[in-house]
Amino acid sequence: MKYLILFFAILFSFSRTNAQSKKNELASFSELHFFSDAEKEFYTNIVEKKTDYFHTLACVDPSIGIGDANSYYNRFELLLKKYDDPKWSGKKPPKKIKTLYNDIHETFFDQYEEKNMFSDIFKAGKYNCVSATGMYAVALSELRIPYVIKEEPTHVYIVAFPETDQIVVEATNPSAGYRQYSTVFKKDFVDRLTKVKLIGSEEAASKTTEELFEKYFFTKKNIELQELVAIQYYNDALYKMEDGDFKTAFLQLEKSYYLYPSERIGYLTYINATALLDKLSYQDEDYVPTILKLARYEKFGVSNEMIIGEYSNIINHLLFEKSDVTKNDTLYSEFYSAIEDSTYHNEIDYVYFYETGRFYYTQGNYEKALKYVAGAYKVKPDNVQVQTFLIAAIGNKLNGIQDIERANIVVNAYFDSYPKLIENSNFKRMVVTAKLELASYYFYKKIPSKAKACLNEFEEIDLGHLKPDESAISKVYSSAALYYYQKGAVSTARSYLNKGLTYYPNDFNLNRMLKMMH
Repeated sequence: MKYLILFFAILFSFSRTNAQSKKNELASFSELHFFSDAEKEFYTNIVEKKTDYFHTLACVDPSIGIGDANSYYNRFELLLKKYDDPKWSGKKPPKKIKTLYNDIHETFFDQYEEKNMFSDIFKAGKYNCVSATGMYAVALSELRIPYVIKEEPTHVYIVAFPETDQIVVEATNPSAGYRQYSTVFKKDFVDRLTKVKLIGSEEAASKTTEELFEKYFFTKKNIELQELVAIQYYNDALYKMEDGDFKTAFLQLEKSYYLYPSERIGYLTYINATALLDKLSYQDEDYVPTILKLARYEKFGVSNEMIIGEYSNIINHLLFEKSDVTKNDTLYSEFYSAIEDSTYHNEIDYVYFYETGRFYYTQGNYEKALKYVAGAYKVKPDNVQVQTFLIAAIGNKLNGIQDIERANIVVNAYFDSYPKLIENSNFKRMVVTAKLELASYYFYKKIPSKAKACLNEFEEIDLGHLKPDESAISKVYSSAALYYYQKGAVSTARSYLNKGLTYYPNDFNLNRMLKMMH
């Protein structure tokens, strides 16, 4: 998705949503990263509706501390003191605004600069549309002059005395300082909203991409100073993205979205996150946290299948390249919590149990492998791949058991736990062989009751198309016949031989013994 970054040829723009809560679905306050104590303090203030917007705007710049912000405010306050004058208070609204506009411009604004932060006004007299609008808005707030902030596709400006005189305060030329969205960017944005049904199919079919983009990407609603702070964070994120610093951009965008949770900021935050992932590898500490956050961006095109696929890739790296079992367990819990859709929890369970089982299997630790692959089987009992894996793990466990009775107990345990597994011919063959061998063993040990019980269990199994191993059939029925022949029960001995011949009519050993008994 690196190519998408080319389309971030914009300074700012948002669509307002109704959600202005302290918590939103993409970022919680506790997850936000602040670059200084001052930034955190003033950001928290506006979240808690304490209206110190001047300091908050200043501290969007990570290099600004509280001392700097206070110094800037002192300069700003010095200008405002001149308006503590009855003569100024008595002026009509147009003259008030004209005086304020000129004073701020002459005192603080020296040079327009496209890439600009609010703090740059005080550092070097440089400003742009957003920073200048912030300056005027804070001044109007301090002077208790009513105003609204207007946001348009390529401009932001103030209307003072909106209910009466409606005086427009233009910080810059409306066409200056903005770049254009590419056609590809517009199409991608519209396609994604259509895919997640934020744009209905009928509307998508009846309107052009340009019309839909204008409708869903832009609004002309009023915004407040809180949203203007968000725009300043957003602008800084764009500057960082242009410099390839996607990590810092992501942190700034999260703070922007928290203050102004619009579809557009969320969408661009998602695009930035994908660009960040393109630069990271599995071993980078930011990789997993970024993936986990992306799991929340379902309405912007991120599917749970994508997140689960990434989870599978990451644990394969952890297990088969790093042998880090502890981190694998931690990751399982993190991803499980990150995906809220419970229908996908089974997928996470499956990947975790299957891949962990596969890891232990390759290590030769069949006992542990069996534990995990059994977990995968519980999730997907009809999956042929996991059935095959489980049966192989059981088989390897049995290979390490010399005691025939113990081996049969193990087989029975899995047969009882996973009765559906008997539908798999390989497992059925394993069960059949175990019962035949144990029956032969009991006849050899002259314990007919147990031998007959095992043989009865075998005969009750619906073999279907499965052909039991001929040598096992020959051995068990010849052993039974020999036992009863030695006891003088020739008729019973013959019946066992005839039963064996129903499976393999041409078996040499069974036919030879039957001929001898005649």
